Amino acid sequence: MAQFTLTATDTVPRSSSVTGTVTSYANSKTITGSGTSFLTEVMGGNWLYDTSGNQIKQVDYVVSDTELVLKSAFATPLSGATVKLTRGDMRQISIAASGGDITIVDGQDNTSTIKDNSSLTPEMDIKRKVDPIIVQATSAASAFCSTTP
Repeated sequence: MAQFTLTATDTVPRSSSVTGTVTSYANSKTITGSGTSFLTEVMGGNWLYDTSGNQIKQVDYVVSDTELVLKSAFATPLSGATVKLTRGDMRQISIAASGGDITIVDGQDNTSTIKDNSSLTPEMDIKRKVDPIIVQATSAASAFCSTTP
């Protein structure tokens, strides 16, 4: 079990940077990269996290180093955006708020709040996995997180 504390917005499980920048049209599932290495960095089933728009979407498949297709489109267009990548194969995710409320956003753009001194453990899907979520924490309101692969 990995345990960590977030004091800024990131994903659970934690995300990592993707090489290059990406562009997409609003409501388009196709992502075009510039200077990207999708074939070596991304796999179908991974999740792309748009840090500026605070959106997270699952990758359907990779076409080439500069093109991939999402299972559902980002609601807002991306233009030369930096994105991050996270996996969607955790068996358990737990998040607890401390020092204030924190907000979470899931892959369907649903937003909810975890109240200070409360916690959340999302349920597994039919494949017994938990999809990643965006956690909006601040230095005043920390998110204490744990994941089980």
